[in-house]
Formats: sequence, structure tokens, C-alpha cells
Amino acid sequence: MPDRLTRKIFSPGAQIFREGEPGEQAYIIVRGEVEISALQRGRKIVIARLRKDELFGEMALIDDELRSATATAMDETEVIVIERALLRDKIDAADPLLQILLKVTLQRFRWTQKLVLQSSSVGDGDTPLQEQAVKRIELEEDLTRAIAEGQFMLYYQPIIILRGGHVAGFEALLRWEHPERGIVSPVDFIGFAEETGLIVPMGRWVLKQALADHIKLQAAHKKPSRTIRRSS
Repeated sequence: MPDRLTRKIFSPGAQIFREGEPGEQAYIIVRGEVEISALQRGRKIVIARLRKDELFGEMALIDDELRSATATAMDETEVIVIERALLRDKIDAADPLLQILLKVTLQRFRWTQKLVLQSSSVGDGDTPLQEQAVKRIELEEDLTRAIAEGQFMLYYQPIIILRGGHVAGFEALLRWEHPERGIVSPVDFIGFAEETGLIVPMGRWVLKQALADHIKLQAAHKKPSRTIRRSS
């Protein structure tokens, strides 16, 4: 085991390590920028872009798993190299409780990373994964608030019986009236609501509102029409 830390310089575009490789070293960035990315269904997903003083590559050293991502130098990048043996000695000397906490935390992080990668949409391939995660959290908060404040509206599309031209019913079309973004299409939030379980309280709101509107429509339909009398 080396008795001191060493430094290494990577040229722009150089791969520091690749996804699927065993991990033997971790790194701290002294200068430059490193992109962390992973392949998902053959498509590159950017997980993060790291800069000075940030640590990367440590997970595979801690849990002896293969690299879950690829690290690429975006420009000339200098790093401090941390060998596996040095890191393992520090971990093995730590309190057993801290070792367990580190292992559990790392397992949860890997699970979360895998989940977000799988749910990453096609249009987000160039967006860092942490930015995608923040957007998902913000969207969940916005939807939760929208349900509580009733920011939705229903548009009713009539269903017509072709024979006779009678109205058989209505299809309720949900729209989100966002206070800042304006009218939001269901394409942009229904799928996410299903993933997070918010579709359940949202469905309750739709049902309650549709029933209330139906009662109003029936009452309006039953009102007697005014008779217009002409004076002779």
C-alpha cells in the first residue's frame, strides 16, 4: 500500500473508469471537471458533473461491486488518487456501527440511482441525474399542493349516439391550472401521478367534481323555459 496519496492528470475526453469495471481507486478532483454517466437501454444518461474538491469512484471500493457508472474528464483534470487498500483500512478500523450505517446508506443510494435511471425519460439524456431528481421532487410537491388547493379543472366532451344524435354522456378531461405555468396538459403529469400514487387523491377529486357538475347540469336542464308572449 502506498504511504502517501498520489496525483494524476487526465486529458479532455479521457475515461477515468468505465461502467462494469472493478473498482481499485477513488478520486478527489483538484482541478477540472468530471462527468459521471451510465447507459440505460443503450442511451447515455448523465448522472452528475463534478468539480474541484468533489469525491467520486468510492462506492465500488466500499461494497466491492462493479462500477455502476463511467467517469470522463470533460477538460484537463487533475485528481488525487485514493487506493483501495488505503480506504479499506480506514473503513475496517471504524466502529462496527458506522460500518453498518455506511453499508446501508450505500445500498439505498445505489437503489435510488437505479430507480431514477430507469424512470429517466428520453428527453432528459443530457440533463444531470441529480437535476432530474430535483425536478421530480418539485413536481411531486406541486401536484400535492394542486390536489389540496383544487388547481384542476374538468372539460366535458359529449358522447353522442349517432342514431338520433342524442347525448349519451360526457367524457371528463382533466387539466391542471398551474398558478405559474398556466394550463398543463395531462401528458405532463398523469404518468408521474401514477408512479407516485398521487393518482388516487387526484382521482377522488375528479370523481367529486364530476358528480357536483352533473348535479348542476341536471338542475339547469330541469329549469322551466321562459314563454315569450307577443302582444298583438
